[in-house]
Amino acid sequence: MRVPLGWLREYVELPADPRAVAKMLAELGFPVAGIETRPVITGVVAGRIAELGKHPNADRLQVGQIEIGDGKPLTIATAATNVAAGQTIAVATIGARLPQLTIERRKMRGLESEGMMISADELALPAEWFEDGILQFEETLKPGTDITIGNERPAAPTHAAHARTPENHWYGYYTLAADSQKALDNCDLPKDPLAPTRQTTIACSPVGYP
Repeated sequence: MRVPLGWLREYVELPADPRAVAKMLAELGFPVAGIETRPVITGVVAGRIAELGKHPNADRLQVGQIEIGDGKPLTIATAATNVAAGQTIAVATIGARLPQLTIERRKMRGLESEGMMISADELALPAEWFEDGILQFEETLKPGTDITIGNERPAAPTHAAHARTPENHWYGYYTLAADSQKALDNCDLPKDPLAPTRQTTIACSPVGYP
């Protein structure tokens, strides 16, 4: 299981050095197989495909008018086949920094593309977690919303259990984000935050998220 340190830090104070956190977990019976450093990603937003049509000069390209919430839609060309008008997708705007490239204005078969429709793989997300092609979001996500990788909260108490373990190691208190507390409200956890237990059995009933 991958456990983002950003999530754990929402529950409990941890050392700044990820290696120190790995050592703590190993001492408590949770050996860490590896530490992954997420690349810096900027300039990625949610965009809604207002219109989509064929490229005038290329049979295998499509051209979309993408709304990102700040006025005039962006004209973006793509070779992806899983896009359609009305979808909310991941869009890298001009100047955006992705793990492998920086987005610049460029012409695709004579048409200037003002950004890039991007996939999960281009955001360095595990490809096996997502369908092939352009990354899509729920239609309720507002165009222009910044897409920040790694800031999502867990929809299950597993990470809270891991956070509680190193916290017990230091005999300190832990805090929970509001939606994390929602998940734990349905769980049978030890009540004493100072209890130095190293193994905890957690029984949870289902909890829904919007």
